[in-house]
Amino acid sequence: AAKRVFLQGGNAIDAGIAAALTLAVVEPYNSGLGGGGMALLWDGQKKKAHAIDFREKAPLKAQSDLYLKEGIDPKASTQGPLAIAMPGEVAGLAYLHQKWGKLPWKELFKEAIHYAETGFIPDQVFMDRVENRRDCLIRDYHTYQIFRPLLQTKSDISLNGDPNAPKNSINLPKVEKVPLWTQKDLANTLKTLRDYGAESFYQGTLGGLWLGGLKDKGAILESEDLSSYQVLERKALKSRFEWGQVWGMPLPSSGGTSLIRALNTLESLQLSPSTEAKRLDQFIQVLGRIFKDRNESMGDDDFVKKIPIKKWIRKSFAKKEAQAIIQNSDLSSQKRLKENQFKEAGTGHTSHLSVLDQEGNALSLTLSLNLSFGSCVTAGKSGVLMNNQMDDFSTHPGQANAFGLVQSTANAIAPGKRPLSSITPTIITQDKVPILALGSPGGPRIITSVLQVLYRHYFLKQDLKSAIASPRLHYQDKPKVVFLEKNIPQDLENFLKDLGYLTKREETWSNVQAVTYDPQQKSFRSFSDPRGIGQALVVQAKAKDE
Repeated sequence: AAKRVFLQGGNAIDAGIAAALTLAVVEPYNSGLGGGGMALLWDGQKKKAHAIDFREKAPLKAQSDLYLKEGIDPKASTQGPLAIAMPGEVAGLAYLHQKWGKLPWKELFKEAIHYAETGFIPDQVFMDRVENRRDCLIRDYHTYQIFRPLLQTKSDISLNGDPNAPKNSINLPKVEKVPLWTQKDLANTLKTLRDYGAESFYQGTLGGLWLGGLKDKGAILESEDLSSYQVLERKALKSRFEWGQVWGMPLPSSGGTSLIRALNTLESLQLSPSTEAKRLDQFIQVLGRIFKDRNESMGDDDFVKKIPIKKWIRKSFAKKEAQAIIQNSDLSSQKRLKENQFKEAGTGHTSHLSVLDQEGNALSLTLSLNLSFGSCVTAGKSGVLMNNQMDDFSTHPGQANAFGLVQSTANAIAPGKRPLSSITPTIITQDKVPILALGSPGGPRIITSVLQVLYRHYFLKQDLKSAIASPRLHYQDKPKVVFLEKNIPQDLENFLKDLGYLTKREETWSNVQAVTYDPQQKSFRSFSDPRGIGQALVVQAKAKDE
């Protein structure tokens, strides 16, 4: 989709929107019309960064005790109708197009409608996600009807919205041969959006269709949630380094603040120490500090005041943090990590797109439903699978959410509030020219994944391809465990254990997508994380006289 758009004369914003709409069809486990996201954009004409927030919002009927009431399902914040926050993706993509797009809106829907209407054969990654969320996907009537060809069962089950369905086991047989899979209802919704614009999603027949489909199932969204939803343009965060200016996403994403704060501190630490093992120790201490403040103090700053973001991203603050770490006055003086109990944390299911163009525009776009397939609830006959972003709030203050994050009342639910995010779309400029756009899916591991790529590339001087492919670690203060990818050298893990760290090896996580521009060579390069199924692509548009 993005390639076609570029060949038709579109820009980075057009390409990103077309790709996002297509991903809503072919990767519904990661993102979709029922989700939200954030975008960091560099306007090549005006030489200015823009932070676009189209994050989901808590329903206006939602209160802080929504999941604390007696009789509420413990999983209500992760699956089912009460997990759904007001979606913003459609409004966000339309906002980007209205302000920076070149091609007509209708030209951006071709691939999305094609794959929804005529179908495609899901790959193994898709089918693994279906299998992992099987028990969730079968609980909603409309979701089950959409995914039934992939679940391959001959019997019906007890379904929300179908009281006559028999109650059978959820242990359905696996697919033997993956069929061509279509989404006719979603195709019709996409056609409506194409023909009548994004406003049709928030009002009129289409808005009524999907809202009514959710209210019938117990969702607490109302028409006022739709009519009052707004995309917010916020001030991008920035910090200057010798290798470029880093631009990050502000609250309600914790990503930009955490990334810039960590880079500033690592800049002050880079001369000390010399050994890889000791650098690793200091790196983990940096992560501990940024996540401690993230979890204890951050939330939607339209609701929570006096969050000291400006202080945290100052160079002077970073120097003090670096000195404290060098003197081992933090984690090391507490004999590191004493807790040995932790909740298995998810890694999130999100889409990220990084796009640059010859006009000097850059787009770093992250979209999400939260967990895989979101709430597993489809909004009636609209075919739109809805998010479960309500779990990103501190639904039970002091208790871990699906990502193992233990957050404070700063991120508590409130009507119309946006949940704290870890989305980290990032752009780097030199002399007001974007030279790198990157980001990743992965829940809170987005922050540490993007950070490690930049740290390896700019501080340790690795080429970008190697920096993306290199093994990663993750530490988020709570749980008190350092997560290590499986290919981290054993001697480094032994070193951490000797210091008192608890470690846990896992497979791999995140899926960093990056694109670069070399102003001297006037050339583009793109990089897709070998851990995932993304695609790196450079499109050479034909000259006008060809």
